Amino acid sequence: MDEKTKELIAIGAAVAGHCQPCLHYHVAQARGLGVGGEEIREAIEVGQR
Repeated sequence: MDEKTKELIAIGAAVAGHCQPCLHYHVAQARGLGVGGEEIREAIEVGQR
C-alpha cells in the first residue's frame, strides 16, 4: 500500500475516532505527499459514515 493511501485511511480513521489532532496531522502529511483537496474531502466523508 502506498503512503498516500495510508494517509487517506488515517484521515478517515481520525474523523471516525473524533481525534482532531490526528486529523490535522494526517491532512498535513497527505498534503505533503501531494494528495488533493477532493481526495481529502472524500476520506473525511468516509470517516463520517
